Amino acid sequence: MVHWDNIISFEGGRSEDRQYAVRDEYRNVVGACRQVILKVLPRLMDHMFENIDDMLYELADSDSRQTAYFDAMRELRKQREGIQDSFNGLFLGRFDRFWNMGPNQHHPDDLISEFDSDQFSLIEEEDLEEGLAVSNMIAKGESRFFRDLYALDKRFGHIIGDAEIDNSSNPAAPAVIASLFRGLVIDLDITLAAKLIVFKQFERDVIEFLGNLYDELNAILKGAGIVPKLAEHPSPSGVSRPQGGREGQ
Repeated sequence: MVHWDNIISFEGGRSEDRQYAVRDEYRNVVGACRQVILKVLPRLMDHMFENIDDMLYELADSDSRQTAYFDAMRELRKQREGIQDSFNGLFLGRFDRFWNMGPNQHHPDDLISEFDSDQFSLIEEEDLEEGLAVSNMIAKGESRFFRDLYALDKRFGHIIGDAEIDNSSNPAAPAVIASLFRGLVIDLDITLAAKLIVFKQFERDVIEFLGNLYDELNAILKGAGIVPKLAEHPSPSGVSRPQGGREGQ
């Protein structure tokens, strides 16, 4: 099983060679944020895997595709530990690299797959359906936790020298979490229908509960005096105020 180290290294290169660097006075608070991630994300993933097992069993008991769902149950049970360890390691690696390399970091192990309308016609139907499922859960997460993410963007940016951070570069954003998970599920030997059920359960048990993670991270950062008051900002175009955030984050 992958061991999540409790200490983050800030030695991704000499500071004079890097555009961004964690301010010395904030290194401990970054470590505290890391500890929150160590606590929250594995718990959400455990809950998701337990629920998907129950969901597939119920579907297998009542659906004509019984064999496919039982096969998916067996495959997920077999691959669960590897998926969780890989997800934890990849996510934590991206989080750590953010503080050493800044918001424009890129790394092949991220397994991030981004889709745009020009690419859709070139993607096979199964990949397209998977991509749309993940894109939809990302959009829902960004809308639901818009206030929380806005606060994290500003605070994370302040820590590394007032960098501009958004939902595509924030290492704790739904886009990173959902895309990493997709990269680990995409090659499982299960049917498309089963994969879509897995993505839906991930949305329900992980993405929809990210508010707890964001609340804790923002509380730590605000308590450390990192952008304690944030200016008002508009909601996303055409989207009402989400319920996941709080006033005065």
